This record gives sequence, C-alpha cells and structure tokens, in this order.
Amino acid sequence: MVDFVEICNVYVGKMIIKAVKRIFNSDKICRSYSDLNFGVTFLEHSVVPRFLNCIKHEINTPLALLFQKILYQGVVPRDWKEANVLISIHKGGHRNTASNYRPVSLTSQLCKVFKALVRDKVVHFVEKKKLIKDLRHGFRKGSSCLTNLLLFYTRFCVVLMKDRPG
Repeated sequence: MVDFVEICNVYVGKMIIKAVKRIFNSDKICRSYSDLNFGVTFLEHSVVPRFLNCIKHEINTPLALLFQKILYQGVVPRDWKEANVLISIHKGGHRNTASNYRPVSLTSQLCKVFKALVRDKVVHFVEKKKLIKDLRHGFRKGSSCLTNLLLFYTRFCVVLMKDRPG
C-alpha cells in the first residue's frame, strides 16, 4: 500500500516541476536578452550579449532546460558565482585618489538572464498576492526612494495647509 506522505511528495514534486517549466520557457528567455547591456567589456570566459542576442533562437531550448535543472536542483554553476571586479567608474573629486572610484562587478551574462527571469516571477507573485504594500516604493517597479519622498512631502504640505489659519 502506498503511503499518503509519499503520494503528497510525488504530487508536490510534479507541481514544482510544472512551476519551474513555466518560469523558464523559450519565449521568456528570448525576451530577457533585451535587458543585457551591450556596451560593457566582459570577462574572457563570459558570453558577449550581442552574440547571445544573435543566437537566441538556437539556444533558447537548451538554456530553458539548463535553467530548469539549476532551479530544480538548487545548484548554480561555479563560474556564475565568480566575478571580475574592476575599479573603473569615477565618482568625482581628484582622479588620482582611489576612494573617488566605484568598483564594477562583471558577472556571467547567462547568470544575469537566469536571475532576471527568477526575479520577474517572484515580483509577479508578490504583487499578485499583494504581499508588499503600495507604500514600499523601493521594492516596486516604477517607484523609488524619490517617489516615496515626493509622496511624503506632498502629504506633509497638505497637513500644513490644513492647520494654517485662514
């Protein structure tokens, strides 16, 4: 006789596989290439975004299978965990002072595509279930700390105007 817990585990496993396949399908991977930055110098072992964009229709299915395996097993390739850190962006001040430069981390382009797909799915779920309030500007698309400050300033001015005599 089959154990009820075993049946539940098989059912949950199948549900997870279906959810993972929905996250990583060829169409979503194809659309995610537009988010890659084409103007940056990359690591020698990285795939250049222009090249990925040119062959996107040929590699979508293998990438979908790779991404599904990574998410299902919970293990990412070691190369994706490595980054080449460059100190190249000048923030301001004297150019001969090291503290006036900002580091830039160059990572795998495939990792960026994977991360974007997972992020989009998580954000969609969180917004659909209304797990983050509308006032949390820093976590929402189209909102930022600046929009939060402007909203606060507007409300503050409204309160001041109400309290002002005549």
